[in-house]
Amino acid sequence: MIIMAESGIERRKSKRHPVSEGNLFVCSHGSDNPLAVKDISSHGLQFVYFPDICAAPDYHLIDIMQHSRAYFCMAGVCCQTVYDIPSLSEHLSFSGVRTRVAGVEFADLTEEQQVKLSGLLTAL
Repeated sequence: MIIMAESGIERRKSKRHPVSEGNLFVCSHGSDNPLAVKDISSHGLQFVYFPDICAAPDYHLIDIMQHSRAYFCMAGVCCQTVYDIPSLSEHLSFSGVRTRVAGVEFADLTEEQQVKLSGLLTAL
């Protein structure tokens, strides 16, 4: 969860863990279009998507996957979109495709999901 102080300084409840490119992916539940995760915390995650290639994702139920840890999968995570903004690289990737950054906040994690997430964050 992000809390903005009156000074405009960001105050986070939990530490963000940067994710190596291609290491962690997120899919809208039931989708086969994985998107790269930029960072993750115990409260949510941030990912990149390409609006010219795929429609704006509807993230209310997601699956989180990691291929480098003997295929880690945390399925059916409830969440809500917190922000969806143009990327800071002048809206273009190196390939010339527009990119956007979105953040979701986890909601109502089960005990099993909390344990899996804690293990993932420890390993990052």
